[in-house]
Amino acid sequence: MPGSIFLLFIWGIWIFATFLMDKQEVHRWAIALFALVIIICLPLKLSIFGFIMSGQSCIVLITCYLIIVKLPLKKQLVLFISVFSLILGYTGVRLFELYDPILMIVDRRILLSLLLIIVSYFVFPFNFLERVLFICLGVIQGEFFLAIILSKWEIPYLIGSLEIFDILSITLFTITISYVFSKIFVLMKVNKNKKVLH
Repeated sequence: MPGSIFLLFIWGIWIFATFLMDKQEVHRWAIALFALVIIICLPLKLSIFGFIMSGQSCIVLITCYLIIVKLPLKKQLVLFISVFSLILGYTGVRLFELYDPILMIVDRRILLSLLLIIVSYFVFPFNFLERVLFICLGVIQGEFFLAIILSKWEIPYLIGSLEIFDILSITLFTITISYVFSKIFVLMKVNKNKKVLH
């Protein structure tokens, strides 16, 4: 069922932020609220300039823009150029998929997630937050671009469908897990070095 992976992912975020995160964590309530608002907005569909957009897409876009505004100007420019490149690449892959779906041998969710993970690690190898912003903005704005192209043939298209959020969920979950494991590995290495010194 489209959206089942996304629902599992977003409920997992809400449960983790509400019950498992450290009570002193600054962003705890913001993360929990973000997840809850997305769940509430799931049935919503908005019409923007004649295009239909899902409620969760709007929430993710607005949140990403609010985070980007707080970044330094240099990082904003780098993100802008990177996201624009991803928009074009994502739209190209989606159009190719629509044109000849038989050539998409692997499950499209796995294939697109894998491509997004690889590209995000090439562009932002060290910064987790920038990687997440890059993926979310690139995919959702790529959806806008795809909707604009398809509208020329009067093909209706929902921007940010549940299937697209399944792809985003797989991608973000994989990136988060790899980030957590890298942090654990670094901590283990530091502790090992401390023991050697003592």
